[in-house]
Amino acid sequence: MSAFAQRNVRRVAVLGLGSIGSRHVRNARQLGLDVVGFDPSASAGADVPVEDFVRVDNVATALADADAVVIASPSEQHLDDLEQAILAGCPALVEKPIGHDPERTAALLDRAAVAQLQVGAAFNLRCRSVVQALHARAADRLGEFIWARFVSASWLPDWRPASDYRAGYANRPESGGVVFDVIHEIDLAAHLIGSAEVASSVTRRSGRLELETEDTAEIVLQHAAGCLSSLHLNFASPVRRRAAEICGTTGMVTADLRSGEITWRDRGGDVADTETIPIDPNAEYLATLAEFVSALEQGAAPASDGLAGLAAVRLAHRARHMPPAGN
Repeated sequence: MSAFAQRNVRRVAVLGLGSIGSRHVRNARQLGLDVVGFDPSASAGADVPVEDFVRVDNVATALADADAVVIASPSEQHLDDLEQAILAGCPALVEKPIGHDPERTAALLDRAAVAQLQVGAAFNLRCRSVVQALHARAADRLGEFIWARFVSASWLPDWRPASDYRAGYANRPESGGVVFDVIHEIDLAAHLIGSAEVASSVTRRSGRLELETEDTAEIVLQHAAGCLSSLHLNFASPVRRRAAEICGTTGMVTADLRSGEITWRDRGGDVADTETIPIDPNAEYLATLAEFVSALEQGAAPASDGLAGLAAVRLAHRARHMPPAGN
């Protein structure tokens, strides 16, 4: 028997109406849902047609008649908003990272479980077509995984050119920085390779972005099955790159997560075949929300649940706070 009751989801609250929250509003409407939204900034959500949602002036009002909530507020607000959702008896889909304090995150997830409320972690990269192809085929084609490499490199000022990135959540010493902001790659490594612990980590503040937080990180994960994966996270890179490599006992795959190009190699390193899978970024967000709503209606756990979010937060927290080698 499921631990969750089936819900008839007709009204969704969206907390935070920035670029991601506004996307969730539009996608919820595409799914035929009514939407109520809250953001303390009156200008947030200005690009969403007023007929698409009802704007309210506080979190409590947004949650009052909602069947589910999407938490897309600034990262440091996620846990407070999740607590409000639990108190209101409202299942929550939380944008990354689900939190920044592992202990408080775990405590809130325990409270949600007692209240029989689903909590989802919005790792939309899992729904990217090229990632789904890797997840479906890598184990069969590559054999036992030996090593893997994940790279996410970008230039933070390009993320939202209309706003000052130094005033945004990326520059919050406790909850910002590249490790938490690019936590998708940490989750991706666990999603594709399996559960892991942080074996080593080096973080760096280059100074190029005038941030108080780290803009570069090199993390090595030791996966439970024995595979080592290395993650390069960087949002101070003028050259953008997002890629994954996985090598196993019978072959290797290289995937460009921005273009959808995948190259499969045999045990000798020769190209076995290549493919390009079209990428539609909004389709990932739509699929993430649709899957969460479907889980609520079926009384099931989300495919990417709060525990997956907590696992990534624990790895990120450890990577940020690991003492330098030799200490």
